[in-house]
Amino acid sequence: MATLFELTSAAANLYELLTSGEIDEQTFNDTLEAMGAGEKIESYCKVIRQLEADAEMYKAEKDRLYKKQQATDNAITRMKNALSEFMRITDTKKCKAGVFNVALSESKAVNITDEKVIPARFLVEQAPKIDKAAIRAELMAGEEIAGAELKLNTGVRIK
Repeated sequence: MATLFELTSAAANLYELLTSGEIDEQTFNDTLEAMGAGEKIESYCKVIRQLEADAEMYKAEKDRLYKKQQATDNAITRMKNALSEFMRITDTKKCKAGVFNVALSESKAVNITDEKVIPARFLVEQAPKIDKAAIRAELMAGEEIAGAELKLNTGVRIK
């Protein structure tokens, strides 16, 4: 059986014959059917559906693993906090526990209490972002916006 690429090329030639009047619509349809285009399209649709199912399964598994990672990270944080609290309360700075050496460490971190009063020299400039949703809404309403246009995308919907 021919590939979809080969069928596309042959169908384009066939369509050109139809539009130039060299063949009639019945001959066009019969030839497409004889080429096995319907079976090839059906096969493509089946593979697409399977790939969509696989992608959905991968996404679900990714989400499941992400939740497990979050739960594990939270458990690590809770356990480290409990260990730190125990060592702080018992005034233990360092200890050896089997094969582990455990020590309390201190670090300083910035805590912003009021963003509005921070001097401007500490603010990071960010590039403005384009609101494509707002532009699309205005273009759909018939407005003209310099530098933007609606682009028609063509795709396949399989039901």
